[in-house]
Amino acid sequence: MSKDLLSAFNFIDRDDFVHRLDPRSKLFLVIVYMTLFILFGEYVVQIVLLATLIVWILIAHMGKQILDSLRGMAFILFFIIFFNTLFHSLNLGVRMSLRLINIIIAFSIFFQTTRPEDLTQAIAKFGISYPIAFSFSLAFRFIPTLAQEVETITKAQKSRGLVLQRGGLFQQIRNLFPLLIPLITNSIKRAYYVAESLEARSFGLIKHRTHLYPVKLKIYDWVVIVLLLFLLVAGIWFKVTGYCSETWLFLLEIPL
Repeated sequence: MSKDLLSAFNFIDRDDFVHRLDPRSKLFLVIVYMTLFILFGEYVVQIVLLATLIVWILIAHMGKQILDSLRGMAFILFFIIFFNTLFHSLNLGVRMSLRLINIIIAFSIFFQTTRPEDLTQAIAKFGISYPIAFSFSLAFRFIPTLAQEVETITKAQKSRGLVLQRGGLFQQIRNLFPLLIPLITNSIKRAYYVAESLEARSFGLIKHRTHLYPVKLKIYDWVVIVLLLFLLVAGIWFKVTGYCSETWLFLLEIPL
């Protein structure tokens, strides 16, 4: 399950319109959608935003990867719906789950279509020092590696007789310690090896870096940014004027 969920951060090398976009324009896409997800809780608005995200998914040919990520978070969605229904209402549980699905899809589109080295350049162009930008992109680069390592450790421990689903909730949490200790140890070793490798290559010695494939905003990037900006302004205007809560969107809400 964890491997499927963390696969949302794994870059997929393809050549299509979404992959060719500048990382800054895709980052603006995530910011716009995150803002709209927070502003609106209505089902209709969330479903409309989900439909627009599906268009991005189809253009990037990443439907299978998105489904894998959503399948990995099915357990989390169940708990969100269950506890919200138990302590508040089913309505709130479904709203929160739909919002979380949209957030995961938006971030999946960004990370699965953006090269780590391009992400480093994009962050550095915002005025952030290159070592910090590199550390940020490197952290996300190793998330799929950690997921794969969790799966390997789990199989190894199961072959030694470890039963993760044995006992109650607290017992199952204690059963995770044989997985966490090797994972933490290997992560520390990997960080040490990466630091040694960077030091051997004199990382940070040259202040002004050059790139073989520098990222730059193209015409279609500006078109996407303008369209996203229009979507953001329209969403804020609808929210400020209260149009969504006073018209047909309110009537289409599900009375749960």
